[in-house]
Amino acid sequence: MKTINVEYIEIDVDGASPLGKETHEEISAVLLPSISTAHPTFFVKQFSGDPHRRWEVIHIYAIPPQNGNPAIFQVYLLRRIPQTAELYFARSKKQPGACKLLRKGTLVEIDYGHFPRLGLDLGTISDNDGYNDTRQVGEMHKRRLAVVVKMVPGAVQVVPITSQQPYSGDKTLFEIGHGTLARLVFYGRSGKRSWAVCSMIETVSFTRVLPPESFFGRGQVGRSINYVIALATGEINSLDEALLHAIGVTDYTSTKNQLAQLWMDNQAIPGLQGQLVTLQAQLQTQADAKSEFDVLRQVAENLARRAGVPLDREIADQIAFNELEQAEHGLLDRT
Repeated sequence: MKTINVEYIEIDVDGASPLGKETHEEISAVLLPSISTAHPTFFVKQFSGDPHRRWEVIHIYAIPPQNGNPAIFQVYLLRRIPQTAELYFARSKKQPGACKLLRKGTLVEIDYGHFPRLGLDLGTISDNDGYNDTRQVGEMHKRRLAVVVKMVPGAVQVVPITSQQPYSGDKTLFEIGHGTLARLVFYGRSGKRSWAVCSMIETVSFTRVLPPESFFGRGQVGRSINYVIALATGEINSLDEALLHAIGVTDYTSTKNQLAQLWMDNQAIPGLQGQLVTLQAQLQTQADAKSEFDVLRQVAENLARRAGVPLDREIADQIAFNELEQAEHGLLDRT
């Protein structure tokens, strides 16, 4: 008979004390919480007589089967009491207007969960890649900050935020500004830069959503059930741009600018049409004047021909006479 025992042990200032035990018969592998060196790993388990449910996993000790005894996995846990109440959105969504709180750009925390590992009846631990109904490596994990994209029936679409430096040129990400992060207790004090990973947009249940710890109101610190922290206007534009790149729409900005220019050009057309009408009227006036001038020139040429005097000489004499007359008038004006 293949049997696996899992013992949960709490670590505290007084040492270690048992919390509970699971016994699995005719089971060759069991799911165990995982441990990461990159960040703390949390595990949800409720034990009899203890209201606490969220534990930090400190160590897992595997004891292979021997002398007829089954394999034993000892999971050492640390009780982490939150300083502020963890008010999940699922508990407040029935309040009037609650669903309007998770608007586009709102910052939330999401409990994505951790990758479990397998405890085998041989007393060894392996990956859980064969257990596809659990969270797998490569998927978003742990509790992390996220940006709301939109509400959907019974859930919310979010974009996760990471502090891992992205590779240069990835337009499916955008950086969250320091001014936004500074309003958050943990993320504002961490000193780390943060990027929204729009290529990993995901729909999550309300049961995973809670407000991040923030500074709000008049010196208040905690998790505001009004979800008061959101992206700045410029960051909303960056969110839209990155989401479009995530689905392969790479010419959005240039297309938008072209449409804006076309709109401006179209707005200018009525004014240009008015100018055209005015210029056409001026052109017609000048054409009429030229026609009248041509007639007068023909009359003058006929008169000059009858008098036996060249018209060009008559014109030159008249110009000289006019200049002399203007000069005399000018002299009289000065005296």
